[in-house]
Amino acid sequence: MPKNLYDYFNILICSEFHEVQRRCSIHIASSEYKRKKPEWKKILTPELKEIISCVCALLNDVGGVVRLLNVQYAFVTPKDLNDFTEILVKKLRELVLPLTYAECFDLLGNYKDEELFLFVKRSTLNGQPLTVFVKSNLWLRDDHGVKEASGEKVVHQLDEKYFESKAKETKEINYNLKELPIFKPEFFYGSKIQDFQESKRIEFKAAKKKGVAGIRNLKNKIKSNISAFANTEGGHIFIGVEDDLNIEGINCEGKENEITEEITSIIQEMKWGSESITPVKGLHWNIAYYKVKNSPDGAQVIVISVAGLKGIGGVYVDEPESYKLLVTDLATSLQNLELDDVQQEVRQKKDFEAKGMFVLCCYFFPLDY
Repeated sequence: MPKNLYDYFNILICSEFHEVQRRCSIHIASSEYKRKKPEWKKILTPELKEIISCVCALLNDVGGVVRLLNVQYAFVTPKDLNDFTEILVKKLRELVLPLTYAECFDLLGNYKDEELFLFVKRSTLNGQPLTVFVKSNLWLRDDHGVKEASGEKVVHQLDEKYFESKAKETKEINYNLKELPIFKPEFFYGSKIQDFQESKRIEFKAAKKKGVAGIRNLKNKIKSNISAFANTEGGHIFIGVEDDLNIEGINCEGKENEITEEITSIIQEMKWGSESITPVKGLHWNIAYYKVKNSPDGAQVIVISVAGLKGIGGVYVDEPESYKLLVTDLATSLQNLELDDVQQEVRQKKDFEAKGMFVLCCYFFPLDY
């Protein structure tokens, strides 16, 4: 029998696990440091991302252990460690939604220990091995706005594509542009929208800058809303209308063609389906310009319309961020999964067989006083 917990882990690692060593620095800030540096949490971002990426890979495989080596454990207080684990646990909860932290993880150890052990459990959802994403980049829409989807929703989109293709379903557009809400194309400067408001198919965005710069300034918001509308029932994005329905418009500076080209470029940067369809203007999306009456600078309201799609594997603002373990004769590393790889992984997991467990090793250090 092992003499203590660490002996047990050493025996377990040597006899049961294929060991993978990965090192990262995690700054556990002292109370004094946090007082002097209110932005201390930002320092943790890259280090935590390293751990989350490792955990993501283990969850996408068959589970395992992440070893957190507390190199300067003598300087860490209970509160310092509690602050660190609070942030880590929050990130882990987000990673495994809709499952709970307790269903997927166990963290053993305390602030005096030289090592902490994060056990990553092999988890299932609806009878299938779990597939998780550090960032899904898939957005959905409801009456309260847009929200980035969980990994479960990505898998659902990929399953939908799979089953649609099995049924030889050819209807790609579920809600075409002609089925989107009809609005009265009259906009008066300084007045408010009267006939409609934000909903699951209507989004307002104020333009803080003029011309193409105004569109570039809204690039990320435009992408997330296009993704959300395309993945649900379609909708309109009104650029130049405030959240309180006030109409300001955007000064296009006579560069409507350049603005259309910029929006086209933004749309083409996105990931349209697991097989990357090419979005077609007038079919998958469209753009229109409406003069704002009485505007002092000739502003316009730009309306981007997006169709609701189905059976293509989802519309993403960028490639989803997910990882798996890549095992070779020389080393074991993390491999970034592209959407096509994710789809293949989801298919393979339907015939899932246990392959063993892995150990990842991460170091964390306290910040200097």
